[in-house]
Amino acid sequence: MDSKGVSGWSPVGQPKGAFIGLQSFVLQTFYAVDIKILTGSSLSSFSLEYSTNGKEFTKIKDFKLEDATVGSVKTFYFYPVYAKYIRIVVIEGTPNIKF
Repeated sequence: MDSKGVSGWSPVGQPKGAFIGLQSFVLQTFYAVDIKILTGSSLSSFSLEYSTNGKEFTKIKDFKLEDATVGSVKTFYFYPVYAKYIRIVVIEGTPNIKF
């Protein structure tokens, strides 16, 4: 998802467990994600997961959003994973984000 514009991802209904991700056309190494905080976001914690097939996902790590201000972009680093899919899963709060 790009970081331009004002509309981001915010799930409808119960946010806990909701997710958004991206699919690469080839297996590649992921080691970080950038998340842009938009107006109305109360996302305070999330998990990152990855998959090689889009069906079975493995948790990378849980993260907390601290000191995030509207419009800021925060980078979250993790041990490199070789994957085709990566996704953010809401643990707490309601996101309005781009990633």
